[in-house]
Amino acid sequence: MIRKAYMILSVAVILVFGQGVAGGVLFAGETDWKAILYLQSENTDGVSEQEAVFGVGETAETLPAPPPPPSFSAKMTLSGAGGNEVLRDIRKNGLSSYQWGVQITPKGNAIPVNKPGKCVLSWMPFQFGRGTFQLYKKVNGQNQILIPDMKKDRYVNVSNMGGVEYYTIVYKPFNKKTD
Repeated sequence: MIRKAYMILSVAVILVFGQGVAGGVLFAGETDWKAILYLQSENTDGVSEQEAVFGVGETAETLPAPPPPPSFSAKMTLSGAGGNEVLRDIRKNGLSSYQWGVQITPKGNAIPVNKPGKCVLSWMPFQFGRGTFQLYKKVNGQNQILIPDMKKDRYVNVSNMGGVEYYTIVYKPFNKKTD
């Protein structure tokens, strides 16, 4: 019984610390990693859930965001390098810091006019690479720190009566030589 538990734990450790995808879950590697942002609306009318992938890899890659569906409760996109809306934004590794813009429309066209849009933006910290992750929110044109350590907190509530909320994820990888 102990040997079986040890084998299961060993496989889990290999999956968590190796780069790869297992059962739709992304795992972080040493320098290359990919993580999923999840958006879930409180209102379930129309499209109410969305995912976006961001990370760092050997090569940069993006996936343009499709147009919004005819009926949606909430919408999320990332800002690609050229400012275009994307649902996948992998940046080339080797930099000392990275930033991803996240635009969230918490009140889609499927929500009645007199009700606020409410949704939750969440993530799984074990998917993040080695380093620090912070979440900023744009307030009155200025980025203000909202979550100082995204590896400790796993979600943020987003709501408004209409319009787009702007966030920025800042990733600073650990320096292999000093950290």
